[in-house]
Amino acid sequence: MGVLPAFLLGIVAAHIRVHDHPFARFAPLIGFVAVFAALGLEQIYHFPVQTNPGWHVVAFALVVTAGREAWLQRLLSWRWLTALGVASYSVYLVHEPIVSATMAAFVPRFGFAASLPLAVAFGLAGGVAMWAVIERPLTQRAVVAAFVVAATGPLRRLFAFAGIPAAMRLAVAPAAPLPASAAQVITLAGRDRAAES
Repeated sequence: MGVLPAFLLGIVAAHIRVHDHPFARFAPLIGFVAVFAALGLEQIYHFPVQTNPGWHVVAFALVVTAGREAWLQRLLSWRWLTALGVASYSVYLVHEPIVSATMAAFVPRFGFAASLPLAVAFGLAGGVAMWAVIERPLTQRAVVAAFVVAATGPLRRLFAFAGIPAAMRLAVAPAAPLPASAAQVITLAGRDRAAES
């Protein structure tokens, strides 16, 4: 499963935020309990990197809580945190090998506690550097527009070679008729509502 649950919890957190779900009020308590669960799980089993489900739930609770608590929104709006958020995809892509290499090099000499802050700092710095040197320049509108212009001709030739039309029209498919059993359920549900009123 790996980190799939964390991504799925991110989808759930977004749904809770967008729909202002009442479940959000329990997020701080869930996060508090999840910290202890995650620490307990770490004692029982050595998880491969980032796969302890307890920490996934802690992150989920933090995101949901941040969606409703003004004080946490202000804290997370600090300039350096928002700048890090802009570079977060690059940080996500490169932090793991940098942190692992740093820990492998420094833990034998300095110990785990002294090495971890350095590894995190190096991982963040590497991600921000990748954002500044690669991601930011490549995602500027002018660069993207130039790429689209340059790629259009070769892609059209490739599509023609593969028999794929250069332009397609999207349309909504006609709805399939409901099976008789579904129609009966709908009818019964309508009768039940009428009987209740």
